[in-house]
Amino acid sequence: MRLQEFIAGRENLLAVDAIQRLLAATSNTPNNPVSFDESAGETPRTPLADYNPWLLYGMPGTGKSHLARGLAAEWSRRRPTETVTCLTATEFAGQYVDAIEARAVDDWRARLRRPGLFVLEDVGQLVTRGAAQTELAQTLDALADCGAVVVVTSRVAPSELAGLTPRLRSRLAAGLVVGLVAPGVDARAAIVEQLADLRALTLSKSAARLLADSLAGCVTELAGALAQLEQRAALASMPGRASRSDQCIDDSLVRHYLAEREAPRKASLQGITARTARYFALRVADLQSPSRRRAVVVPRNVAMYLARQLTGKSLKQIGDYFGGRDHTTVLHGCRKTEDLIQTDPSTRHAIVELRQGLAME
Repeated sequence: MRLQEFIAGRENLLAVDAIQRLLAATSNTPNNPVSFDESAGETPRTPLADYNPWLLYGMPGTGKSHLARGLAAEWSRRRPTETVTCLTATEFAGQYVDAIEARAVDDWRARLRRPGLFVLEDVGQLVTRGAAQTELAQTLDALADCGAVVVVTSRVAPSELAGLTPRLRSRLAAGLVVGLVAPGVDARAAIVEQLADLRALTLSKSAARLLADSLAGCVTELAGALAQLEQRAALASMPGRASRSDQCIDDSLVRHYLAEREAPRKASLQGITARTARYFALRVADLQSPSRRRAVVVPRNVAMYLARQLTGKSLKQIGDYFGGRDHTTVLHGCRKTEDLIQTDPSTRHAIVELRQGLAME
């Protein structure tokens, strides 16, 4: 089951504890739906039944969808007679438009607004859809009135979602808002070992730890690294063509792989800006604009930081590209990003993800 496969270290205990307490409200039987490392803590406390909605936020790969979908599956198992609805925000908006065109809005609302569990993923997809936001706010109120539990996921906290209507922002922030961050080194090591077991690969403890220490990204990055190592191990086993279970990923193979990852690659200002804009759900024009909104300033600083690290361009050249900014503004933005890398897990994760994507271009 998806929840049982989720591994959490100290960095995500608050989110996992919230899920456990929510599940505890669904059954009187003991449950341990999520697996932990040795520091994870004790059994769930009293359920927080009064919190609604529950909002999980974090950058891609931190496990939001894994937890939300796993919760839905476990809820269905424990309460098979109740309604469980799982939608992305885009699907919600699309269904709303379809219902309007079919003149069946009342029927659609009746199907959606039933007691049980309602899961909406990536609410940030609605930032440019005002009508859908109004409908969602009304839906959340109706679900709360009928006693349904609502779980929403987002890349960032409601306060950082530029483009949300005040009503929807207030509604989302009124519940329990819990952040997820990229797994720490102990959790990453456990994840690598679990992924290796699922792929029937022989992976030494030291090799797993080496990967965990060197790759500070999310589960997706770890899975991708392990897949590439599996291919290298298969090639190394030829021409004897060893079976999968005979393929061993040892320290030397991991070190060689990591050394290749660190090899410098050429990147362009255009490529960095386009990828950064997509990552933060913005337009390239936003990053080059004079906007001082934090939702734009932080991604712009990230893009300028990456440009300085990966392109060899001067501060003036970078500033000219980003809307004619002077070199001191670029330097300030780079230093702000360096500070955030040390203090803010989501910024650190963004840098890792973006560098990895640029290296593959």
